[in-house]
Order: sequence, then C-alpha cells, then structure tokens
Amino acid sequence: MKATLIIKNIESLYTCDKDFTVYKHAFIACHHDKIIDLGVHDYKKWIDSATRVLDACGETVIPAFIDCNFEGFSKVRLGDQLRENNSALYAMKTNGILTILSDKKRITKKRTYAGCLCSKTRK
Repeated sequence: MKATLIIKNIESLYTCDKDFTVYKHAFIACHHDKIIDLGVHDYKKWIDSATRVLDACGETVIPAFIDCNFEGFSKVRLGDQLRENNSALYAMKTNGILTILSDKKRITKKRTYAGCLCSKTRK
C-alpha cells in the first residue's frame, strides 16, 4: 500500500501519543483518510505515481486535529442561513464538522489546505 498524500517539510509535527511527541523536520503519509506513517525518516518508500506530495513550507502540523470553532456561517444572516444552507445544516446535525468539510459543493480539500500549506505538488 502506497500513500495517497504525503506532507513533507513539516517544522513541528505534534502527535497525540501518550508522550505527546513532537517531531522536528518531519513528514506525514496518509492513505486516503488514514495516517500510515509519520516521523523524520525517509518518506520516499510511500510514493508512487498517484501520490500527491505537499510541501508544508516549514509550518506546524497537528494530525487529526479538529477545530471546533467553525465559523462557516458567520457572515450569513440567520434567515438566509436556514433557507440557502439547509443541506449544510443537515450535514452538521448528522456528522458535525467532518461532514461540513467533506461537502464538496461548499468547501473543497484544495481550499482547506490553501491557508496553511504551499500548493506546490512535488515528488
């Protein structure tokens, strides 16, 4: 099994293991929605022609961290929100923020990564 996504050049990679390990100059490898490897060793064994490689540009990464301060509707009046965003509200009810972020009509993975990662794809 190869990775579908590698994030490399991570300055600080915070984990939630029992020791709260922080890796410096690290990478993280994912196969779809599962983390398959992380650390400071060589990540190239996880790459094939379908792997997307993102450069974290020396930023901090916290795998599986969910920001519960979702403000996706902060600029919308309540009435408009109820009329126009009914499907998004239903998604929040059924599976919370994880469903909202996977709603491709509203928020794409590209936009999710855009604010914190370089958009260069490298191999």
